[in-house]
Amino acid sequence: FVLQHRKELALTDAQVMSIESLSAALRDSATARAARRLRASQKDFSAPALATAMNWNGPIDEKAIRDALRRQSALQADVMIESARDRRAVGALLTSEQRDQLPKLQMAEMSKALRRGTR
Repeated sequence: FVLQHRKELALTDAQVMSIESLSAALRDSATARAARRLRASQKDFSAPALATAMNWNGPIDEKAIRDALRRQSALQADVMIESARDRRAVGALLTSEQRDQLPKLQMAEMSKALRRGTR
C-alpha cells in the first residue's frame, strides 16, 4: 500500500529501497504464517465433533465445538497481530508526516473500491 502511494507520500529513494526490502521479507514471512494457519485450521475443520455440528440429528459435542472455535479465534487474532506488526515495521520507515497521510489514503482507496463494487 505504501509503495503504491509513494508519490503522494513523497517517499525518498532510501525509503523505497528499505520498504521494498522489508516487503519481500514480510511476504516470505506471510507465506509461512499462512501455511501454518492453514494446517492448524484444517485440523479443526476435520474434527469429527465439528462435523456433527452440521448434522440434523444425534448428539452435540458442545465442548469440542467451543474448543475448535476458540482455536479459530486465536488464529484470527494471530492474523491481526501479525498484520499490526507488519504495519508498524513499515511505519517505522516513514516520517510522522507520511504516517499521518495514510488514513486519508486508505479512506480514498476504500471509497474507490466501494464505487467499483456498486457498478
